[in-house]
Amino acid sequence: MENEVLKQLQKYIAAILDNDSITISENTIFDELEYWNSLSYRELIAYLENEFNIKISIKEILSCVNINDVIKLINKKTINTNDKQ
Repeated sequence: MENEVLKQLQKYIAAILDNDSITISENTIFDELEYWNSLSYRELIAYLENEFNIKISIKEILSCVNINDVIKLINKKTINTNDKQ
């Protein structure tokens, strides 16, 4: 699943940044991405909530330094969501 999530994030982040040639890995640090800003985080939250049917606070997303942190957050949230069903 992590590989699939990474591919989805790469595609979406490329769209946010309007850069199809960008390479995203698990170690990609958000603050090092050219043109990444607070609006980008808000767009990412909206995408993740819609795509994975989870709720993410701005505090949670800002605690994510890199892509791997986001993948961990998604995994945690989807596990918690599935446990409640």
